Amino acid sequence: VPSLFTFNIDDSLIEGLAGVSVPDAEVALLTEGQKKPKLKERGPVLITHTGISGPAALRLSAFGARELHAVGYKAKVLLNWLPDMPGGNQGVFEELEISKKYNPAKAIGGSTSPTLSLPRRLWQAFVIDVGIDPEKKWSDVKQTDIRKLAMRIARCELQIVGKGTFKEEFVTAGGIALPGVDMKRMQSKSVPGLFFAGEVLDIDGITGGYNLQSAWSTGCIAGRSVAQVVNEHA
Repeated sequence: VPSLFTFNIDDSLIEGLAGVSVPDAEVALLTEGQKKPKLKERGPVLITHTGISGPAALRLSAFGARELHAVGYKAKVLLNWLPDMPGGNQGVFEELEISKKYNPAKAIGGSTSPTLSLPRRLWQAFVIDVGIDPEKKWSDVKQTDIRKLAMRIARCELQIVGKGTFKEEFVTAGGIALPGVDMKRMQSKSVPGLFFAGEVLDIDGITGGYNLQSAWSTGCIAGRSVAQVVNEHA
């Protein structure tokens, strides 16, 4: 099954935000029937024209490849855009209240408004998404709206409607089961003379060059093993 792919997202929040990136966010996968996510990853997240990508999302797709394939790539991602903020949702709310206290006359969606270190375009999208007029002064924003904003930032639920287009995936999960392979020679244990390498094996690593290294290493071992067999029968 495909692995290391981007998520296609259906949510007005990220429309028009392609190219916006956050250096550190937490991304969790929530499939139907789950009350709490079992899979979480943290790292850079990039908003694309069709959804989200970046190292954190790609790693999550790798660990959830089989699970997502089983549900037809229909699931939800929960993003915490400020994972270092203590207290989660409540912590973000308290920081927003501080911003309100010290910036009462500024427009909450204005060019000089505090954004809790989030990219300004993303911040402004959050403000609009929860129904706050971006021109409204901080002092006039209701506490209930501040709480909505905090929730959207700390527990941002987005609907996955698919994965990246076919053949855009980086690797595949699944393949020849490793217990049936002599890894020192990359030869089948049940069919002598049959060798395996690369993507045909049930090996898929996280992003970072590990899959390329696996392909090169297994290919090298298999090639040398085949050469040895040929020489023995020459």
